[in-house]
Amino acid sequence: MRFLIVTNLDKNNAESCTRLVVSKLLSLGGAVGMEQEDKAVFHDLSAVEFGDFPTLLSKCDVVISIGGDGTLIHAAKYAVEYDKPVLGINTGRLGFLTRMEQNELDLLSRLFEQKFSVENRMMLELHYKIQGRVKVYTALNDIVLSRGSLSRIIDMSISCDGKPVSEYRADGLVFSTPTG
Repeated sequence: MRFLIVTNLDKNNAESCTRLVVSKLLSLGGAVGMEQEDKAVFHDLSAVEFGDFPTLLSKCDVVISIGGDGTLIHAAKYAVEYDKPVLGINTGRLGFLTRMEQNELDLLSRLFEQKFSVENRMMLELHYKIQGRVKVYTALNDIVLSRGSLSRIIDMSISCDGKPVSEYRADGLVFSTPTG
C-alpha cells in the first residue's frame, strides 16, 4: 500500500507522531510519500518519497493526516479530487473528526489487512461568480460567504444544482454539511 502523509507541524507531538507512523507503515511493508517541503524536517527518513503533492496524491492508496481536525479537513479537500480515503491521527486538542489517537498506532496494521471501513461524507462545492469570473471551492465542513472583515450588507443569489433557491440581503451566509 502507498500512503501520503500530510502533517501539521504546528501541532504538539506532530513531528514525533509522524516519525512513528512512517516507521510503522514501513515495517508493515508500506510505501510512504510526503510533500517536498517536509524534507527539511524529515530529511533523515531516507525511505520516504518526497515530491510534488498532486503527483504523490494521485499515486497513493490512503492519505494520512497528522494533526487535528483542521489538518484532516485540509487533506480531505484535496483527497476528494482523486477519490482517496483520509485517515486522521489526532495530535491536536479535540479531534472530533480524526479517528485515531497517537496511542493507537498499532491499528495501522488493519489497513494492510483490509479490516477497515470508509465513511463517505457529504461535501459542498461552491461556484462563486463575481465580475464574470467563476471560482470553485470545495469544503467538508462549511462554507461562509461574507464580505470579510467589513461588516456590510451584500446581495446574494443562491442556487442549488443550477436551480434558484433564494436571494438574500445579509452580512453573510453559512452553508454547513452534517460534518460541520
